[in-house]
Amino acid sequence: MKKLTLLVLSAAVSIMVSGQVYPPFLLEETQITPPSFPHHEVLVHGQTASSIDEYLSIHVQYPPESNIRYLAGTEVVQFQVSATGELTSFKVINSVSPEIDLEVIRVLETTSGNWTPGVLNGKPSALSQEVSMVFKPHTSYDLAGKARDYQDRGNKLMFLQDDPERALKYYNKAVKLLPYEESILCVRCLCRYELGDDEGAREDLERILALNPEMKERYVTASPADFFTYLKYDVEQDYLSKY
Repeated sequence: MKKLTLLVLSAAVSIMVSGQVYPPFLLEETQITPPSFPHHEVLVHGQTASSIDEYLSIHVQYPPESNIRYLAGTEVVQFQVSATGELTSFKVINSVSPEIDLEVIRVLETTSGNWTPGVLNGKPSALSQEVSMVFKPHTSYDLAGKARDYQDRGNKLMFLQDDPERALKYYNKAVKLLPYEESILCVRCLCRYELGDDEGAREDLERILALNPEMKERYVTASPADFFTYLKYDVEQDYLSKY
Protein backbone atom coordinates (compact mmCIF):
# COMPACT_ATOMS: atom_id res chain seq x y z
CA MET A 1 0.00 0.00 0.00
CA LYS A 2 1.58 3.26 -1.08
CA LYS A 3 1.71 6.19 1.29
CA LEU A 4 -0.55 9.20 0.89
CA THR A 5 2.22 11.69 1.64
CA LEU A 6 1.92 13.66 -1.58
CA LEU A 7 -1.84 13.78 -1.28
CA VAL A 8 -2.09 14.70 2.38
CA LEU A 9 0.72 17.18 2.75
CA SER A 10 0.99 18.78 -0.66
CA ALA A 11 3.07 21.92 -0.46
CA ALA A 12 0.91 24.12 -2.62
CA VAL A 13 -2.67 24.94 -1.70
CA SER A 14 -4.61 25.17 -4.93
CA ILE A 15 -7.78 27.23 -5.36
CA MET A 16 -10.42 25.97 -7.77
CA VAL A 17 -12.97 28.75 -7.94
CA SER A 18 -14.70 28.24 -11.24
CA GLY A 19 -17.28 25.78 -12.52
CA GLN A 20 -15.64 22.47 -13.20
CA VAL A 21 -14.97 21.91 -16.90
CA TYR A 22 -13.66 18.50 -17.87
CA PRO A 23 -12.55 17.29 -21.31
CA PRO A 24 -13.97 14.05 -22.71
CA PHE A 25 -12.45 11.10 -20.86
CA LEU A 26 -12.58 7.32 -20.76
CA LEU A 27 -14.08 5.63 -17.72
CA GLU A 28 -14.30 1.85 -17.81
CA GLU A 29 -14.36 1.94 -21.63
CA THR A 30 -17.32 4.33 -21.57
CA GLN A 31 -16.98 7.55 -23.56
CA ILE A 32 -18.31 10.50 -21.57
CA THR A 33 -18.50 14.16 -22.52
CA PRO A 34 -19.70 16.39 -19.65
CA PRO A 35 -22.52 18.96 -19.97
CA SER A 36 -21.56 22.49 -20.97
CA PHE A 37 -23.00 26.00 -20.81
CA PRO A 38 -24.26 27.84 -22.72
CA HIS A 39 -26.11 25.85 -25.37
CA HIS A 40 -26.36 29.03 -27.41
CA GLU A 41 -25.33 32.66 -27.00
CA VAL A 42 -26.82 34.10 -23.80
CA LEU A 43 -27.34 37.86 -23.50
CA VAL A 44 -27.34 39.18 -19.93
CA HIS A 45 -27.79 42.88 -19.16
CA GLY A 46 -26.48 43.75 -22.59
CA GLN A 47 -23.47 41.45 -22.20
CA THR A 48 -22.83 38.04 -23.68
CA ALA A 49 -22.26 35.37 -21.04
CA SER A 50 -19.89 32.84 -22.56
CA SER A 51 -19.60 30.54 -19.52
CA ILE A 52 -21.50 29.57 -16.40
CA ASP A 53 -18.90 31.41 -14.30
CA GLU A 54 -19.55 34.64 -16.16
CA TYR A 55 -23.30 34.13 -15.93
CA LEU A 56 -23.12 33.60 -12.18
CA SER A 57 -20.86 36.60 -11.64
CA ILE A 58 -23.39 38.83 -13.42
CA HIS A 59 -26.53 37.52 -11.77
CA VAL A 60 -25.66 36.37 -8.25
CA GLN A 61 -26.28 39.10 -5.69
CA TYR A 62 -25.42 39.23 -2.01
CA PRO A 63 -28.68 38.57 -0.16
CA PRO A 64 -29.70 41.51 2.10
CA GLU A 65 -29.70 39.16 5.11
CA SER A 66 -26.00 38.31 4.65
CA ASN A 67 -23.37 40.32 6.48
CA ILE A 68 -21.06 41.06 3.57
CA ARG A 69 -18.26 42.22 5.86
CA TYR A 70 -17.77 38.70 7.20
CA LEU A 71 -18.92 36.55 4.30
CA ALA A 72 -16.09 34.38 2.96
CA GLY A 73 -15.85 30.96 1.36
CA THR A 74 -16.30 28.91 -1.79
CA GLU A 75 -19.86 27.93 -2.62
CA VAL A 76 -20.12 24.58 -4.43
CA VAL A 77 -23.42 23.41 -5.89
CA GLN A 78 -23.97 20.12 -7.70
CA PHE A 79 -26.88 19.40 -10.04
CA GLN A 80 -27.96 17.15 -12.86
CA VAL A 81 -28.23 18.24 -16.47
CA SER A 82 -30.90 16.23 -18.29
CA ALA A 83 -30.65 14.90 -21.84
CA THR A 84 -32.53 18.02 -22.97
CA GLY A 85 -30.40 20.54 -21.03
CA GLU A 86 -32.76 21.01 -18.06
CA LEU A 87 -31.37 21.31 -14.52
CA THR A 88 -32.64 19.20 -11.61
CA SER A 89 -31.50 17.63 -8.32
CA PHE A 90 -29.61 20.58 -6.85
CA LYS A 91 -27.32 19.72 -3.94
CA VAL A 92 -25.12 22.08 -1.94
CA ILE A 93 -21.68 20.47 -1.58
CA ASN A 94 -20.03 23.37 0.26
CA SER A 95 -22.05 26.17 1.83
CA VAL A 96 -20.95 29.76 2.41
CA SER A 97 -24.29 30.57 4.04
CA PRO A 98 -27.92 29.40 3.73
CA GLU A 99 -28.79 32.66 1.95
CA ILE A 100 -26.00 32.20 -0.59
CA ASP A 101 -27.10 28.58 -1.14
CA LEU A 102 -30.56 29.77 -2.15
CA GLU A 103 -29.25 32.63 -4.29
CA VAL A 104 -26.82 30.53 -6.31
CA ILE A 105 -29.44 27.82 -6.88
CA ARG A 106 -31.96 30.51 -7.90
CA VAL A 107 -29.58 31.83 -10.55
CA LEU A 108 -28.67 28.34 -11.76
CA GLU A 109 -32.36 27.56 -12.22
CA THR A 110 -32.62 30.45 -14.70
CA THR A 111 -30.10 28.62 -16.94
CA SER A 112 -32.24 25.50 -17.18
CA GLY A 113 -32.76 24.57 -20.82
CA ASN A 114 -29.69 26.55 -21.94
CA TRP A 115 -27.17 23.76 -21.34
CA THR A 116 -25.68 21.40 -23.87
CA PRO A 117 -26.37 17.97 -22.34
CA GLY A 118 -23.61 15.52 -21.61
CA VAL A 119 -22.99 12.63 -23.96
CA LEU A 120 -22.69 9.01 -22.87
CA ASN A 121 -21.53 6.55 -25.54
CA GLY A 122 -22.62 8.95 -28.28
CA LYS A 123 -26.08 9.70 -26.85
CA PRO A 124 -27.27 12.80 -24.93
CA SER A 125 -27.70 11.68 -21.31
CA ALA A 126 -28.48 13.01 -17.85
CA LEU A 127 -25.16 13.68 -16.10
CA SER A 128 -24.06 15.46 -12.93
CA GLN A 129 -22.19 18.74 -12.98
CA GLU A 130 -21.03 21.16 -10.31
CA VAL A 131 -20.07 24.81 -10.20
CA SER A 132 -18.31 26.90 -7.59
CA MET A 133 -18.14 30.57 -6.73
CA VAL A 134 -15.86 32.43 -4.33
CA PHE A 135 -17.20 35.02 -1.90
CA LYS A 136 -14.80 37.38 -0.12
CA PRO A 137 -15.48 40.37 2.17
CA HIS A 138 -12.89 42.41 0.26
CA THR A 139 -10.52 41.91 -2.68
CA SER A 140 -7.39 41.61 -0.53
CA TYR A 141 -8.84 38.84 1.63
CA ASP A 142 -6.35 35.94 1.56
CA LEU A 143 -8.61 32.92 1.14
CA ALA A 144 -5.76 30.40 0.82
CA GLY A 145 -3.77 31.92 3.66
CA LYS A 146 -6.76 31.80 6.01
CA ALA A 147 -7.46 28.19 5.05
CA ARG A 148 -3.83 27.18 5.72
CA ASP A 149 -3.98 28.89 9.11
CA TYR A 150 -7.17 27.04 10.06
CA GLN A 151 -5.69 23.76 8.85
CA ASP A 152 -2.52 24.28 10.87
CA ARG A 153 -4.50 25.06 14.02
CA GLY A 154 -6.57 21.95 13.48
CA ASN A 155 -3.46 19.83 12.93
CA LYS A 156 -1.89 21.00 16.19
CA LEU A 157 -5.05 20.14 18.11
CA MET A 158 -5.41 16.81 16.30
CA PHE A 159 -1.85 15.51 16.42
CA LEU A 160 -0.11 17.36 19.25
CA GLN A 161 -2.95 17.77 21.74
CA ASP A 162 -5.08 14.75 20.80
CA ASP A 163 -8.22 16.89 20.66
CA PRO A 164 -10.08 15.95 17.44
CA GLU A 165 -13.34 17.57 18.59
CA ARG A 166 -11.80 21.06 18.70
CA ALA A 167 -9.69 20.30 15.61
CA LEU A 168 -12.82 19.59 13.58
CA LYS A 169 -14.05 23.17 14.06
CA TYR A 170 -10.93 24.50 12.36
CA TYR A 171 -11.00 21.88 9.60
CA ASN A 172 -14.61 22.85 8.84
CA LYS A 173 -13.56 26.49 8.52
CA ALA A 174 -10.70 25.51 6.20
CA VAL A 175 -12.95 23.38 3.99
CA LYS A 176 -15.48 26.22 3.78
CA LEU A 177 -12.77 28.36 2.20
CA LEU A 178 -11.02 25.70 0.07
CA PRO A 179 -13.40 22.79 -0.58
CA TYR A 180 -11.23 21.38 -3.39
CA GLU A 181 -8.01 21.15 -1.36
CA GLU A 182 -7.32 17.46 -0.90
CA SER A 183 -4.91 17.83 2.04
CA ILE A 184 -7.60 19.62 4.07
CA LEU A 185 -10.25 17.07 3.12
CA CYS A 186 -7.91 14.25 4.15
CA VAL A 187 -7.28 15.55 7.66
CA ARG A 188 -10.97 16.35 8.17
CA CYS A 189 -11.87 12.89 6.89
CA LEU A 190 -9.51 11.35 9.44
CA CYS A 191 -10.77 13.66 12.20
CA ARG A 192 -14.39 12.69 11.53
CA TYR A 193 -13.45 9.03 11.55
CA GLU A 194 -11.65 9.42 14.89
CA LEU A 195 -14.79 11.05 16.33
CA GLY A 196 -16.96 8.14 15.17
CA ASP A 197 -18.67 10.11 12.41
CA ASP A 198 -18.52 7.35 9.79
CA GLU A 199 -21.01 9.08 7.50
CA GLY A 200 -19.06 12.34 7.49
CA ALA A 201 -15.76 10.51 6.96
CA ARG A 202 -17.18 8.58 4.00
CA GLU A 203 -18.56 11.83 2.58
CA ASP A 204 -15.08 13.38 2.64
CA LEU A 205 -13.57 10.20 1.24
CA GLU A 206 -15.98 10.29 -1.71
CA ARG A 207 -14.93 13.88 -2.45
CA ILE A 208 -11.24 12.95 -2.22
CA LEU A 209 -11.73 10.08 -4.67
CA ALA A 210 -13.74 12.32 -7.00
CA LEU A 211 -10.89 14.85 -7.02
CA ASN A 212 -8.26 12.16 -7.41
CA PRO A 213 -9.74 9.27 -9.46
CA GLU A 214 -6.39 7.45 -9.51
CA MET A 215 -6.88 6.65 -5.83
CA LYS A 216 -9.95 4.55 -6.68
CA GLU A 217 -7.79 1.88 -8.28
CA ARG A 218 -5.08 2.19 -5.65
CA TYR A 219 -7.43 1.56 -2.74
CA VAL A 220 -10.17 -0.47 -4.40
CA THR A 221 -9.26 -3.58 -2.38
CA ALA A 222 -8.83 -1.80 0.96
CA SER A 223 -11.59 -2.01 3.54
CA PRO A 224 -12.73 1.30 5.06
CA ALA A 225 -11.04 0.40 8.35
CA ASP A 226 -7.75 -0.38 6.58
CA PHE A 227 -7.95 2.81 4.55
CA PHE A 228 -8.33 5.00 7.62
CA THR A 229 -5.57 3.11 9.43
CA TYR A 230 -3.15 3.84 6.58
CA LEU A 231 -4.36 7.42 6.34
CA LYS A 232 -3.90 8.04 10.06
CA TYR A 233 -0.40 6.57 10.05
CA ASP A 234 0.77 8.60 7.05
CA VAL A 235 -0.70 11.90 8.25
CA GLU A 236 0.63 11.53 11.77
CA GLN A 237 4.12 10.53 10.66
CA ASP A 238 4.47 13.35 8.16
CA TYR A 239 2.99 15.98 10.45
CA LEU A 240 4.88 15.01 13.61
CA SER A 241 8.18 14.90 11.69
CA LYS A 242 7.89 18.67 11.30
CA TYR A 243 7.92 19.27 15.08
